[in-house]
Amino acid sequence: MISALFILESCGDDDEDGPSGLPLEGTLWTQISFEYTDCDSPEDNESATLVCTEQDCTTVLFENGTVTYTEIEDGVTFEISIPVTITANTFSAFGETASYQITGNTLTVVSEDSFDGCTLTEVYVGPN
Repeated sequence: MISALFILESCGDDDEDGPSGLPLEGTLWTQISFEYTDCDSPEDNESATLVCTEQDCTTVLFENGTVTYTEIEDGVTFEISIPVTITANTFSAFGETASYQITGNTLTVVSEDSFDGCTLTEVYVGPN
């Protein structure tokens, strides 16, 4: 899942804030679902609805020129912060450019995985 964060692409308007004014930067985004579709190997297609708990949770935070990705799996926390450049509805990290769409308190990111040909749709929520 980590690699998906850095090869992201989706559609959106040129406003960095969603209609509720929730900005990409400074908002802690919690992942609530993902779906892999159109994979080169159909058995790689999958989806899941996620519930954030103390034992399992994925969040992203864009702040001060970095994106911090935190994943808790079975109570073990992995965290990485990398430089990110944000302009309008795009951001770039690891040399990959991504687009995003914010609607209300929901962040949707769609990425194309060149390794297995999958389209990955990830949905995150911010605070209400």
